[in-house]
Amino acid sequence: MLRGLLRRLQSGRIGNALRTRAERRRERAAIAAAKLFDAGWYLDQYPDVRAAGVDPLSHYLSSGAFEGRDPNPLFDSAWYLAQNPQVAAARVNPLTHYLRAGAAAGRAPNRLFKGQWYLEQYPDVRTAGLNPLAHYLEIGAAEGFDPNPWFDSDWYLHKNPKVAAAGENPLAHYLREGAAQGRAPSPLFKGEWYLENVPDFALPARTAAAGIEAPRPPRVRSAANTIFIDVIMAETFVRATQSLEKLKSAPPPSPMLGRVTSVAGNAAAAALLAAIAAAGSDRRHLLVLMCDVELAARDIQALVGAFDTDPFIGYVVPRLAAPDGRILPLLAQTAPGTLPAHDPAILTDLPAFQLAPEFLSGCVLIRNELVANLPGVGTNFATLSGALRASMAWGRRLGFRALIANGVVLPAAGAEACHPALQAGEHETLVQFFPDAALADARFGDLACHYREALLARVRSPLASDRCQLLFDCSGMSPVYNGTNECALGILDGVAQIETDWRISIFAPAEVISFHRLRERYRRFTVFSGELTGTYSVAIRLSQPWTMHSIVQLHRHALRMVFLMLDTIAWDIIYAAGPEVEPTWGMAATHADGLLHISTFTKDRFNFRFPAAPRVRQMVTHLSCHYEEYTSGDRTRPAQPGHILLIGNDFEHKGLAPVLELLPRAFPQQQFVVIGQDYLRRSNVTALRSGQVSAEEMERLFATARMLVFPSFYEGFGFPVVKGLGYGLDVVARRSALLSEIGRQCAPRGRLVPFDDDASLVAAIGRILAAESVETIPLGADVAAGAEPVRWRDVAGRILAFAETLASDPSIAAHDARETALRFAAVRESR
Repeated sequence: MLRGLLRRLQSGRIGNALRTRAERRRERAAIAAAKLFDAGWYLDQYPDVRAAGVDPLSHYLSSGAFEGRDPNPLFDSAWYLAQNPQVAAARVNPLTHYLRAGAAAGRAPNRLFKGQWYLEQYPDVRTAGLNPLAHYLEIGAAEGFDPNPWFDSDWYLHKNPKVAAAGENPLAHYLREGAAQGRAPSPLFKGEWYLENVPDFALPARTAAAGIEAPRPPRVRSAANTIFIDVIMAETFVRATQSLEKLKSAPPPSPMLGRVTSVAGNAAAAALLAAIAAAGSDRRHLLVLMCDVELAARDIQALVGAFDTDPFIGYVVPRLAAPDGRILPLLAQTAPGTLPAHDPAILTDLPAFQLAPEFLSGCVLIRNELVANLPGVGTNFATLSGALRASMAWGRRLGFRALIANGVVLPAAGAEACHPALQAGEHETLVQFFPDAALADARFGDLACHYREALLARVRSPLASDRCQLLFDCSGMSPVYNGTNECALGILDGVAQIETDWRISIFAPAEVISFHRLRERYRRFTVFSGELTGTYSVAIRLSQPWTMHSIVQLHRHALRMVFLMLDTIAWDIIYAAGPEVEPTWGMAATHADGLLHISTFTKDRFNFRFPAAPRVRQMVTHLSCHYEEYTSGDRTRPAQPGHILLIGNDFEHKGLAPVLELLPRAFPQQQFVVIGQDYLRRSNVTALRSGQVSAEEMERLFATARMLVFPSFYEGFGFPVVKGLGYGLDVVARRSALLSEIGRQCAPRGRLVPFDDDASLVAAIGRILAAESVETIPLGADVAAGAEPVRWRDVAGRILAFAETLASDPSIAAHDARETALRFAAVRESR
């Protein structure tokens, strides 16, 4: 039963359910730790919950927040959702969002509590890492701390002794009834006078709901409180036309529509220039619609309000949504493996605003000050999109930037029109007049928000098939036979044997795919080469990263990235690695999501040289030590004494050259076969080039050998050792902690004979040839009784489980930190 459960966990079939439960537990634990849910207060406020006998926190998390119920007297759920529409659209609990991100981002829990101001006024609270609202509720108010610059907690309690005697939080009382009764929040603010002289004053939502009324005469339109806007759009837009008709009859303070220019599709650049001239003369904002959208007064107010963020915001662009409610990306997604639209859940992790160079979108609002200063730069274009793009380029040259308003989402009729493009020949015309427009396009395309959103959409998708996307990056493989390739192929073979919910892609160079026949070998997987495309929840590179580009590439295509560290030899010997290896491995150690090591020996070497950050998950996964996966079916030893097999290459740490000078002379009657160099010419030596020996020929050489000599000083694992033992050979290898570690993983077969120097090597070989006793390293100490050594399937299962653990946390924070680090590294390198 336990094994079955583990298999289902590994395959991910019940991972989603467990993930949801784990998220709920974390959510409850975070709220409990913050002390921002007052169960007693909640039951007193909502007697229907008490009567139902349900757990108050469970009720609030499941439905209460979206019914406008509050977790404590100072957290206004409905107000928070109204102020953060992306949170509401994604159906994220407001208190959970406030704890996870809102408080840190300076978002207010109610209209009168200023968290950032509170932390600045009381630095001890910030130093202690406390939530400002929780601190004010629990002890801050009692100690005379104030929630904003205009509310004096001590003074309010002094002036309202009944509130103080009741032990009620002063701000909670003020919000509930004090403001409506005209009570002053401080000696500098007269509440009664304000109610009498400011009839537009809006009562807090809870006060109005309680039936307390105050006179609010109709607001009179004036230039000071009204938004004036012109619109240009296609005459066929049904939704936009209906929306504008509603705006015309909407009560104040709705925006006042001026001219609405209807054009025939995208073929009226002259109409845009006329609309710009007219809006400019009247100092109106100009809304350019190139797709059919629904928009309400609050949407226009929010877009115009975005201009207040900075005087040099020239264009505000809202987010557009497909008919099914999914958010359309800012760039049209055409690459294989990308999602054409994104689940609204991503909105909770997007900033309210994103600066950008100018770019075309189906909906663009142009600032009135800029409209008034736009010359007729679009006269050389036939289309609306061409004229708009040229006008935007001019505005950028004046210093005006575009601002993406992620909190404003407009339903659109079709995705294609949401990404308008220049028509044939217009791009050349644009660059002719504005050569830097191509640079602006490149800068826009390089914005991190594009791949950040795509990755969020991948991991936040409600469809398991979207979320379970795993990439194996095999770009470090080569079209030869060697240990690096054998490791990658062994892991992929193991994955192919496992039933899993992961949809697996393999990225490798074309010559590698052909040489190792990857498409034929892994028919269930997507195997591709060329440019890396698609988005993935997890990407695992089956070798070390050698350049910063290899990290950047995975970072832009996967939320979580993992590197398989085979060894640290190249960095240690220096001459085999370029100068980029050190900063690249340092980046991997501090900003990868996971590091896999093929031995404890390798893990220790890497962490001593490149200490991994505490947040980086690490796992040792020994490679296959099961002899059946290294040997052919027939392991019969030859009747006549065979050759001594030596394995290495031309790198000095392999120790092959000195041994080849020594052993053929020490044993002139013995035949040697050496794999790793082909230039030695001796009568008793057959030399073969490394990487060119086929698997079948390698099998024959092992099967007919008398013993194996593996003289390497420095390895990460040592495939020849396992293979030699599998054929029952005496394996003579240089003594090391790694040799003992691998021996413990292998079943007793053959002998593992250590040596320390030339003399002990010659002595060990001589004693073996003479059938005398030799020192051996114990085998199988880490293999449990009745168990088998690790197979490739086991290795793959551990790696898939590792990926599942990483994917269970969809947080974007680590990816954001890595983005910052990579951009800093790029700037530093450019200098």
